[in-house]
Amino acid sequence: MPGQTPEEIAAEARRKMDAADSEFEGRLKDLEERAHRATQKREQTTRQKEKEDRSSAEAAKGLGVGLTVAYAILGMPLAGLGVGWLIEKMGGPAGWQSGLIVLGSVMGVVFAIVFVNRVQGQ
Repeated sequence: MPGQTPEEIAAEARRKMDAADSEFEGRLKDLEERAHRATQKREQTTRQKEKEDRSSAEAAKGLGVGLTVAYAILGMPLAGLGVGWLIEKMGGPAGWQSGLIVLGSVMGVVFAIVFVNRVQGQ
């Protein structure tokens, strides 16, 4: 720097500042691009997670409905069998078991139809 005129020193300083500015702009653009990619990736991950959560919730709801219907269709006739057996065992007339099994079957099917229609209406 000794022996340089002030204009030369100023010109060299401007070149260095211009180089620093262009380097800074390049790094800033790179940072913006990385931030944009990270934001897109996060949004995509969030959408995927929401989709999986909705799918899991629907599957759990379907499983719950299916088990409720199955328990109703199987449980009510079995309850009729048990009550009919108790009535006959306690000295009641014969035929209670088969009558209550049929009644339990009808009630189970009716309950299943009403329950499924109510769930589908939601």
